[in-house]
Amino acid sequence: MGRRDFQVKLRGQRIELGEIEETIVRGSIFVSGCIVVKYTYHEQEHLLAYVEVAGNQMKTEELREGCVSRLPSYMIPSIFICLDRFPLMSNGKVDRKALPAPESMTFCATLLEHIQPTTKMEERVQNIWCKVLHMESISVKLSWFALHGTSLLFMKLYNMYQIEFGIAPDIVDCFRHSTISEHAKLLSKIITSTGAEHYQAWSCLNLDKGEASFAQSRIFLDEQIRFHSSNEKIISIYSLPFLYRLAEGSLSISYLQRALRQVTRKHAVLRTSVRLDPINRNLTQYIQPNNAQDCFVFCTSIIDDGNMLENILTDEMTNQTYFDLQTGQLFRCHIVRQRSTIIQDNDDFLHEGDWIIFNFHHIAFDGESEQIFLDDFQKLYCQTENVQADDLHTALQYIDYSVHERQIDMTLAKIYWHQALLGYNIKKPMALPVDRNISSNGTRSGQGFSIELQFNSHIVEQLVKYAVRFNVTLYQVCLAIYYAFLFHLTGGQKDLIVGIVHANRYRPELQHIIGMFVNTLPMRLRVNPYDTFNELLCRVSSTMFEAQPHSNLPYQYIIEQVPMWQFHKGNLIQTMFTLDEVETIHVRLDAGVMIESCSLSSLKNTSVQIGIPKIAVAMFDMTLSLEHIVATNSLHAELISSSDLFDSITLVNMARRFQLIVEQLFSPISMTMMITEQLLCDLSLILPEEMTDDNQYIQFATMSETKSIARASYAQSRIWVNEQINSDTEVAISNRAYFYKLSEGSLSIERLRRALRLVVLKHSSLRTLFLFDSKVDCLMQRIIPYNDNGEELFTFVHSTFKDDKNLKNIMLNELHNPLNFDLFNGCVFRVHIIVQDSSNDDLLQIGDYLFFNFHPIAFDIPSFDIFYQVLCMAYECGTTSPCSGQHLRYIDYAATEQLMPMKQASTFWHEIMFDYDWDRHLNFPIDHKYKSLEQPTGFAYSTTVKLHDDLATTLSDYASAMKMSLLPLLLACYYLFLFKFTNGETDLCIGVHVSSRDRFELQNIIGTFINIVPLRFQINPIANFKHNLSQITKLYHQ
Repeated sequence: MGRRDFQVKLRGQRIELGEIEETIVRGSIFVSGCIVVKYTYHEQEHLLAYVEVAGNQMKTEELREGCVSRLPSYMIPSIFICLDRFPLMSNGKVDRKALPAPESMTFCATLLEHIQPTTKMEERVQNIWCKVLHMESISVKLSWFALHGTSLLFMKLYNMYQIEFGIAPDIVDCFRHSTISEHAKLLSKIITSTGAEHYQAWSCLNLDKGEASFAQSRIFLDEQIRFHSSNEKIISIYSLPFLYRLAEGSLSISYLQRALRQVTRKHAVLRTSVRLDPINRNLTQYIQPNNAQDCFVFCTSIIDDGNMLENILTDEMTNQTYFDLQTGQLFRCHIVRQRSTIIQDNDDFLHEGDWIIFNFHHIAFDGESEQIFLDDFQKLYCQTENVQADDLHTALQYIDYSVHERQIDMTLAKIYWHQALLGYNIKKPMALPVDRNISSNGTRSGQGFSIELQFNSHIVEQLVKYAVRFNVTLYQVCLAIYYAFLFHLTGGQKDLIVGIVHANRYRPELQHIIGMFVNTLPMRLRVNPYDTFNELLCRVSSTMFEAQPHSNLPYQYIIEQVPMWQFHKGNLIQTMFTLDEVETIHVRLDAGVMIESCSLSSLKNTSVQIGIPKIAVAMFDMTLSLEHIVATNSLHAELISSSDLFDSITLVNMARRFQLIVEQLFSPISMTMMITEQLLCDLSLILPEEMTDDNQYIQFATMSETKSIARASYAQSRIWVNEQINSDTEVAISNRAYFYKLSEGSLSIERLRRALRLVVLKHSSLRTLFLFDSKVDCLMQRIIPYNDNGEELFTFVHSTFKDDKNLKNIMLNELHNPLNFDLFNGCVFRVHIIVQDSSNDDLLQIGDYLFFNFHPIAFDIPSFDIFYQVLCMAYECGTTSPCSGQHLRYIDYAATEQLMPMKQASTFWHEIMFDYDWDRHLNFPIDHKYKSLEQPTGFAYSTTVKLHDDLATTLSDYASAMKMSLLPLLLACYYLFLFKFTNGETDLCIGVHVSSRDRFELQNIIGTFINIVPLRFQINPIANFKHNLSQITKLYHQ
């Protein structure tokens, strides 16, 4: 057949021709050979497939269908040429030069038919596609995603359908059927079924006063409340500066000012004040009249180098004094001149290399408004006449949109978002690795840090190729990566909300209006750790498809669909995601003058993959902002974190971990190894320097898979010793018991037992016995091997109860009976089912109870989430995990723990506990003392203290002001309490539980990882509380 290493590049995609050839040959027994070549026809590149088929046994349509079902759209040949036999050279190889050229065959017509539309509807749709994508001709069979169409451009396409046909198909159907031919069929079908009702466009209302739009209200309240602070350093968070460079010619400053006056005359939103109406207290917009005074600010700066330009641009972005919503000062133009280009002092021209910054307040401008502004600026620059008054009275203005949008029936959208956010726990925020907590009232400074990331070309190429292969946008791929990153960053939090922005220009007449239309959408996704990245991407794509028809519901109405939202002071959205397709915009103002768009990132050195943290505006806890530079096919990322929550070093580590996730999924090696098929739980955020010891750990774990006996872990030994010391007590000290009452449906007992066997088989810590080896003077653990002789490796008890008193006794027995477990024989796990009716031996019914009880030597509190998840999978699917192969066991952790270097830690604790009197008891005001040789009974009293809301708020505010978490503060309060309670004892030692699940590999292992550390602190009675608190905080972090 010829060589297999033929690789071509077609429409930006690298294609292995051998992969296509193999697919075609394997697709039919009638095909004996195939050769695929790249062919240029009428300046368009195509793939041609020469297929060796004996006796015309295959039709080209069958060959095409076979490729469609197995290959991505960009790899499907444009034409199939069937031959009885390939021409051969004397050495027996195929003579490629002798293959017939398409022009000399009747198949030329087939090629043309494949590219060109065959119906009037396809022709109309093709014309619309060409306008949106700025292309001269597009094949009707080519996918939107193969053309690298973005979600934003797709919305423009969808709106143009509404203008052209008066109606448009369901937007989700348009996404899923993404060729011109398929769109033509969808349009024909809906036009036939509805009769193509006439599109009712919104009209101009000629208002100069009206209620603010939903988007404006959101921005106003955000700026005035969430980011309002007594801090004098508060910065502007809603500035939108756009940077342009004079690329050609000389630009008249007076012409520039005149054109800007005409733009503000045409677009009334740029001269609109936004303030509270003194009568009805509604947020109202007032259009300021056109007069001789400019409705915008115009200023000039002179610079000597690029650093000065960067400082000016940063100032434009952050200076809160530049805009005034009360007076309608929403737009400013800042020209930046290079000193070297100024010819004379009164020079009225900007020269090549000078800069223009157009800066807008977000309340009047969004990203889509930029092109509208530039189009009008371009038309008006050389135009001497003013915008006609008649045009102003007939053209739709932003204030008209604000009125019309309030008349839309949003009932269905509210129902959708209510269902989408149902059950989300707004009181449990995303567990980001913050360095301190926000104040209880949710007030923010708006200050933050940003760090830039630059991905290499190989990764970007893989990302784009992957998006095309799976018929999704690059936006959706990157959003899926971000969900995977957040899942690991939060320590395995599955219910995640990421905020995205939606252009929200959902009607054709909104395409040419400057204003703020953007809506913020909380995209909720429940991550399944056992999904592959491909499956996660499918769920992200589906979630976006489903939300699309309901994306016009204002964010303030969306959050109302979350139960208890009104009692929650924080923001529903903690982290945002954006991705912009950046293309250099060239605006030719006249024959010799042209300006071009620039971004701040383009001014910087992008050779470094990860930059250094810089001061930035932070509207959310964390934001990932991506820019795909189309011209160079490069990907630039900026990770922004709030300095109210994060230190700069934390941001650096988060950026490195995000880069690590991307490289694991989309480096060329990863794609070759099909890493996107691995489970999400197998991805890792562990940095190289953190794996210095972990490399040995992972290797050791793999080698020890067959090992079934080892020393007990330190935590297990501590629990065992404690139990031996208190062996005479009448109660179990700390059994892990979980009680459940069946409230719905029924549960098969036999199926439950089978599922439990699978769980115990997977997690060997639940079938481990313990014995003391006197030879080595330590506690040993041994895994009990699983066999099929019917012997259970856990205790399964079946009881009935008559009344509540009987039930209570059974529950107390499970909680406190020390005889329920036998460590010597490996009885560390028991299940107790209690039924009211014993007539049905195999089913648990409503009202029956199910108890899971674990000995703490094999189980800590975080283990139950792991146990529950695996049990559910085993019960529903008959398996405990879709992955195969070796996995880390608790005994492997225990063995490796013995090898960990402890010298530094030993030195630390030796210094902390040096000269501490271990025999001394704190001077508590006890009621009676232990008698000689008296052992503790294990019984105790407990009480609960609930802090008043005001006190809790004060504590939270104090922690926020001190830039610390709440835990050290409460710990300091407890030290102070003990100091007073013990009548002034200053040398205090408090035991603190610390989890040793500090490695990501330990997140899915059942076992006990709890350590108890003695935090010794010597209170200074004459120092103030703040001094003691700082010392306690330092001790805690050490």
